[in-house]
Amino acid sequence: MSSESEKICNITDAAKISSLSADALVTCGRCGAKAHDPANVCDPVQYPEAGVLGD
Repeated sequence: MSSESEKICNITDAAKISSLSADALVTCGRCGAKAHDPANVCDPVQYPEAGVLGD
């Protein structure tokens, strides 16, 4: 399985988890894992746009 599609909840290497979750755009609706690429979580939920939050 390539790192582009590995699920963060199945990875035990902390460095790889850190790499895949850097600049996270989504969170997993099941376990709460954060990832940059939606393919790296089981149930991706995209973060709201920053403007929506009033930033």
